[in-house]
Amino acid sequence: PTVAVTATPAAFNPQATVRASETAIVVVAAVAGTLSVDVVTEAGPVYGNLVPATPVTAGSTTTAVWDGAGAVDGSYGIQVTLVDAAGVTSQALTPVVIDSTAPVVRLAALGSGQTAVGPVAITATAKDLTPLTRLTLTVDNQLGSTLGTVKVPVSSDGRGASFDWNLRLRKRLLQPGVYHLRLTGVDG
Repeated sequence: PTVAVTATPAAFNPQATVRASETAIVVVAAVAGTLSVDVVTEAGPVYGNLVPATPVTAGSTTTAVWDGAGAVDGSYGIQVTLVDAAGVTSQALTPVVIDSTAPVVRLAALGSGQTAVGPVAITATAKDLTPLTRLTLTVDNQLGSTLGTVKVPVSSDGRGASFDWNLRLRKRLLQPGVYHLRLTGVDG
Protein backbone atom coordinates (compact mmCIF):
# COMPACT_ATOMS: atom_id res chain seq x y z
CA PRO A 1 0.00 0.00 0.00
CA THR A 2 1.21 3.48 -0.82
CA VAL A 3 -1.11 5.28 1.59
CA ALA A 4 -2.44 4.43 5.06
CA VAL A 5 -5.06 6.15 7.23
CA THR A 6 -6.18 5.93 10.87
CA ALA A 7 -8.98 7.74 12.72
CA THR A 8 -8.98 8.02 16.52
CA PRO A 9 -11.43 7.57 18.09
CA ALA A 10 -13.32 5.50 15.54
CA ALA A 11 -16.65 6.49 17.17
CA PHE A 12 -17.43 9.96 18.48
CA ASN A 13 -20.23 12.32 19.47
CA PRO A 14 -20.06 15.86 18.02
CA GLN A 15 -22.11 17.15 20.99
CA ALA A 16 -19.90 15.52 23.64
CA THR A 17 -17.09 16.95 25.69
CA VAL A 18 -14.06 18.17 23.81
CA ARG A 19 -12.25 14.86 24.39
CA ALA A 20 -14.81 12.78 22.48
CA SER A 21 -16.30 15.33 20.08
CA GLU A 22 -14.09 14.71 17.05
CA THR A 23 -11.87 12.18 15.36
CA ALA A 24 -8.20 12.79 14.56
CA ILE A 25 -7.06 11.49 11.19
CA VAL A 26 -3.46 10.56 10.41
CA VAL A 27 -2.41 9.76 6.84
CA VAL A 28 0.99 8.38 5.88
CA ALA A 29 2.03 8.52 2.21
CA ALA A 30 4.68 5.99 1.16
CA VAL A 31 5.27 7.71 -2.18
CA ALA A 32 5.18 11.33 -3.39
CA GLY A 33 2.03 12.54 -5.08
CA THR A 34 -1.18 14.47 -4.63
CA LEU A 35 -3.25 13.58 -1.57
CA SER A 36 -6.88 14.28 -0.71
CA VAL A 37 -8.94 13.23 2.31
CA ASP A 38 -12.72 12.93 2.12
CA VAL A 39 -15.54 11.84 4.40
CA VAL A 40 -17.82 9.39 2.60
CA THR A 41 -21.19 7.93 3.57
CA GLU A 42 -21.95 4.23 3.73
CA ALA A 43 -23.62 4.56 0.34
CA GLY A 44 -20.38 5.96 -1.09
CA PRO A 45 -20.95 9.62 -2.00
CA VAL A 46 -18.54 12.18 -0.62
CA TYR A 47 -20.03 13.88 2.44
CA GLY A 48 -17.25 16.40 2.87
CA ASN A 49 -13.67 17.21 1.95
CA LEU A 50 -11.16 17.46 4.82
CA VAL A 51 -7.95 17.90 2.82
CA PRO A 52 -8.18 19.20 -0.75
CA ALA A 53 -5.72 17.87 -3.34
CA THR A 54 -2.35 18.63 -1.73
CA PRO A 55 1.17 17.71 -2.89
CA VAL A 56 2.98 15.38 -0.45
CA THR A 57 6.45 13.85 -0.32
CA ALA A 58 7.31 10.18 0.19
CA GLY A 59 7.12 9.23 3.88
CA SER A 60 5.19 12.34 4.84
CA THR A 61 2.42 12.43 7.42
CA THR A 62 -0.72 14.52 6.98
CA THR A 63 -3.17 15.15 9.83
CA ALA A 64 -6.74 16.35 9.83
CA VAL A 65 -9.65 16.54 12.27
CA TRP A 66 -13.31 15.85 11.57
CA ASP A 67 -15.77 17.25 14.06
CA GLY A 68 -18.83 15.74 12.38
CA ALA A 69 -20.59 19.12 12.27
CA GLY A 70 -23.95 18.74 10.57
CA ALA A 71 -23.62 14.99 10.11
CA VAL A 72 -26.38 12.70 11.36
CA ASP A 73 -25.72 9.61 13.46
CA GLY A 74 -24.41 6.74 11.39
CA SER A 75 -21.43 5.10 9.77
CA TYR A 76 -19.01 7.07 7.63
CA GLY A 77 -15.61 6.47 6.10
CA ILE A 78 -12.46 8.53 5.96
CA GLN A 79 -11.28 7.97 2.39
CA VAL A 80 -7.77 8.92 1.37
CA THR A 81 -6.74 9.17 -2.28
CA LEU A 82 -3.11 9.48 -3.39
CA VAL A 83 -2.19 9.98 -7.05
CA ASP A 84 1.52 9.55 -7.79
CA ALA A 85 3.57 11.24 -10.56
CA ALA A 86 2.81 8.38 -12.99
CA GLY A 87 -0.95 8.88 -12.44
CA VAL A 88 -1.37 5.68 -10.39
CA THR A 89 -4.14 6.10 -7.83
CA SER A 90 -4.04 4.47 -4.39
CA GLN A 91 -6.88 4.64 -1.88
CA ALA A 92 -7.34 3.75 1.78
CA LEU A 93 -10.55 3.81 3.82
CA THR A 94 -11.12 3.63 7.55
CA PRO A 95 -14.57 3.56 9.18
CA VAL A 96 -15.84 6.09 11.72
CA VAL A 97 -19.18 6.27 13.51
CA ILE A 98 -21.03 9.34 14.73
CA ASP A 99 -23.15 8.40 17.71
CA SER A 100 -24.81 11.25 19.61
CA THR A 101 -27.76 9.17 20.79
CA ALA A 102 -27.75 7.46 24.17
CA PRO A 103 -28.09 3.67 24.04
CA VAL A 104 -31.54 2.14 24.48
CA VAL A 105 -31.20 -0.29 27.37
CA ARG A 106 -33.86 -2.82 28.36
CA LEU A 107 -33.90 -4.49 31.75
CA ALA A 108 -35.47 -7.90 32.16
CA ALA A 109 -35.86 -8.64 35.88
CA LEU A 110 -38.73 -9.22 38.26
CA GLY A 111 -42.10 -8.07 37.07
CA SER A 112 -44.16 -5.56 39.01
CA GLY A 113 -45.41 -7.05 42.26
CA GLN A 114 -43.10 -10.08 42.17
CA THR A 115 -41.00 -11.04 45.17
CA ALA A 116 -37.30 -11.91 45.20
CA VAL A 117 -35.83 -14.12 47.88
CA GLY A 118 -32.37 -14.83 46.59
CA PRO A 119 -30.14 -13.84 43.75
CA VAL A 120 -32.13 -12.08 41.04
CA ALA A 121 -31.27 -12.93 37.45
CA ILE A 122 -30.80 -9.62 35.68
CA THR A 123 -30.64 -9.58 31.90
CA ALA A 124 -30.04 -6.38 29.98
CA THR A 125 -29.94 -5.75 26.26
CA ALA A 126 -28.78 -2.61 24.51
CA LYS A 127 -29.34 -1.20 21.06
CA ASP A 128 -27.00 1.47 19.79
CA LEU A 129 -24.55 2.30 17.00
CA THR A 130 -21.57 1.70 19.27
CA PRO A 131 -21.05 -0.97 21.96
CA LEU A 132 -21.72 -0.32 25.63
CA THR A 133 -18.78 0.49 27.86
CA ARG A 134 -20.65 0.64 31.16
CA LEU A 135 -23.97 -0.48 32.67
CA THR A 136 -25.18 0.64 36.10
CA LEU A 137 -28.15 -0.71 38.05
CA THR A 138 -29.60 1.97 40.35
CA VAL A 139 -31.73 0.86 43.29
CA ASP A 140 -34.32 3.31 44.63
CA ASN A 141 -36.65 2.89 47.61
CA GLN A 142 -40.39 3.24 47.18
CA LEU A 143 -40.16 7.00 47.85
CA GLY A 144 -37.77 7.41 44.93
CA SER A 145 -34.60 8.01 46.95
CA THR A 146 -31.52 6.31 45.55
CA LEU A 147 -30.09 3.72 47.90
CA GLY A 148 -27.11 2.78 45.77
CA THR A 149 -25.80 1.47 42.50
CA VAL A 150 -24.42 -1.82 41.25
CA LYS A 151 -21.87 -2.04 38.42
CA VAL A 152 -23.15 -4.50 35.85
CA PRO A 153 -20.53 -6.42 33.84
CA VAL A 154 -20.98 -5.69 30.13
CA SER A 155 -20.85 -8.57 27.64
CA SER A 156 -17.71 -8.84 25.49
CA ASP A 157 -19.61 -7.64 22.40
CA GLY A 158 -20.97 -4.61 24.28
CA ARG A 159 -24.57 -5.43 23.39
CA GLY A 160 -25.89 -6.21 26.87
CA ALA A 161 -25.30 -8.10 30.09
CA SER A 162 -26.47 -11.08 32.06
CA PHE A 163 -25.66 -11.63 35.73
CA ASP A 164 -27.13 -12.78 39.03
CA TRP A 165 -27.52 -9.94 41.51
CA ASN A 166 -27.31 -11.04 45.15
CA LEU A 167 -29.60 -8.23 46.39
CA ARG A 168 -26.69 -6.48 48.08
CA LEU A 169 -25.74 -2.81 48.04
CA ARG A 170 -22.38 -1.82 49.50
CA LYS A 171 -21.99 -5.38 50.85
CA ARG A 172 -25.30 -5.21 52.76
CA LEU A 173 -28.35 -7.33 51.95
CA LEU A 174 -31.44 -5.29 51.12
CA GLN A 175 -34.12 -5.38 53.81
CA PRO A 176 -37.57 -6.67 52.83
CA GLY A 177 -39.44 -3.92 51.04
CA VAL A 178 -40.38 -2.38 47.71
CA TYR A 179 -37.53 -1.27 45.46
CA HIS A 180 -37.37 0.24 42.00
CA LEU A 181 -34.58 -0.81 39.65
CA ARG A 182 -33.23 1.45 36.93
CA LEU A 183 -30.56 0.47 34.40
CA THR A 184 -28.35 3.07 32.71
CA GLY A 185 -26.01 2.33 29.81
CA VAL A 186 -23.06 4.34 28.52
CA ASP A 187 -21.61 3.74 25.08
CA GLY A 188 -18.21 4.35 23.48
